[in-house]
Parts: sequence; C-alpha cells; structure tokens
Amino acid sequence: MPSTDRPVYKRLDADTALQHLEKHRKRIETETNALPLEIFMTLSFQEPDYEMPPSFYLKAYELCYSRLLRLLIKNNFDRKKHLYPLAYAFFDLPHTSAYKNAKKDFIVEALPHIHSVLMIHPYTIDTYVAHRQVLQAEFVKALAERRANTPVLISLDEQVVDDLSKVVNYSSKLMKDVRHRDYQENPNNDLYTIQPSR
Repeated sequence: MPSTDRPVYKRLDADTALQHLEKHRKRIETETNALPLEIFMTLSFQEPDYEMPPSFYLKAYELCYSRLLRLLIKNNFDRKKHLYPLAYAFFDLPHTSAYKNAKKDFIVEALPHIHSVLMIHPYTIDTYVAHRQVLQAEFVKALAERRANTPVLISLDEQVVDDLSKVVNYSSKLMKDVRHRDYQENPNNDLYTIQPSR
C-alpha cells in the first residue's frame, strides 16, 4: 500500500524529507527484498515575461509526474498505487546554492527549475530504464496539452542518486537561502510537492 506517513505542512526541512524517503526505501526493501532505483531529476523551464509563483512550476512538475506514471504502469492503473514512485520535488531559482562544493557535482541552473528525488519501485525499474531516453519528449507533450497554463520545459537532467542525503539537501536549498525570504515566508508559496499526492 502507498505510504501514508508523509509530511502534510507547507514548510519542510531537508531532514524530514530525508527521513521519509529512507523510511519508504526500507519499506520497499522489506516488501520486495530489493531496493528502489533512486533518481535525481532536474527540470528547467523557460522564464515567462512576467514573474510566476513557485506553484506555477510545481504544478507543471505534477503533470510530468502523471505522465511518468502512465509510462510506468500500463494497465489497472488505479489498482497499482503501491508501484507509484515516491517523489519529492523542490522549486529552485538560479544561483541559490549555499553549497559551493556541490557545484562540481550538480548542474548549475540559469532558469527557474525543479529538483526532484524519485524512488522507482523495483517492479517498474526495467520499464523506467526503457523509457529514459524519451522522458523529456513525453514531459514536453504532457505540458503542451495545457500550454496556456504551463511553462515551457527547456531541459531535463536525470542521474542515479549515489548519496541521498547530499541530493536532498541540495534540492531543498532554496528553503534555507536567506536571500529569498520573500519566497520562504509567503504563506501562499508552496516550495515543494510530494507525489503521489495521496
């Protein structure tokens, strides 16, 4: 069954996200005797002519996540929720890195972007790997269907996670960057999303 112990509040620290992901990993390993495939994914978007809130980009990510589900699970979609990948997605802005040493390991983005940490269920890993080369094209299609209400996806970078703690801390850095208090303290700004949503 899908995990129900997820955080439900707007503001999230990296430790809480990491604990949830590690708990999810352990549950999958216990149930399947195999580990999930852990993916770090960055989606970069074309900046509109006017400033948009973080939710504009997070909703676009949710559309991409929905398309990923359709690629991973071909039939009996609603009956296979235990196979849905757990995903934490964090909104980020250019040049917010508080981790100077991390720049050699991660792509430095020049556009509004989403950093996402996904745990792909062992039973869908082969399917995920088979679709890796078409993920960006599929996500562009998903967004194009609602072009008037979504940003344009410029690039997608995807790599296997080798240090979950490092990736989660990097992905959530906007929440700690004091230069962006206006984002952090605005109660109308969600800075992250967890998928599946329920």
